[in-house]
Amino acid sequence: MNASRILVIEDDPLNMKLFRSLLVLGAYEVLEAADAATGIELARSQRPDLILMDIQLPDMDGLEATRILKRQEETMAIPVVAVTSYAMPGDET
Repeated sequence: MNASRILVIEDDPLNMKLFRSLLVLGAYEVLEAADAATGIELARSQRPDLILMDIQLPDMDGLEATRILKRQEETMAIPVVAVTSYAMPGDET
């Protein structure tokens, strides 16, 4: 049986390390991208089972990247889970 493939789109190296460590423990195959453009390309070419997407990314935010993924036939069915440290009211920048 093949491991589920999860794409993590995260620009913070420490957060990426945490995601990788936890997902590998769960026996998932982990794909990594440090920016939205790379993540979109990986999603198109590798067709992961799930995408974990940071909202605050350097080239475009995760919400815009998700809109792009959901408009494209080859990626529209891939679930995207937003991950952000801006989770509490008043934390917005």
